[in-house]
Amino acid sequence: MRSWMADHSVPFETAEAVLAHSKGGVVAAYQRSQLIELRRPIMERWAQFLSGEEPATAEVIPLAARRA
Repeated sequence: MRSWMADHSVPFETAEAVLAHSKGGVVAAYQRSQLIELRRPIMERWAQFLSGEEPATAEVIPLAARRA
């Protein structure tokens, strides 16, 4: 998901909030918002990507079935 967000120009701080990475030090002391309104559209686009509703941005090469 982190790579997908980078490919889709999601700002670093928003991506970190989406992934729920912990904050430390001064940032943790002052940044108390969950950034829900910034996270929501990213999570909706991620869901569309996973469900196949969003066009793929990478070339996917099918792998041959493994033989026993």
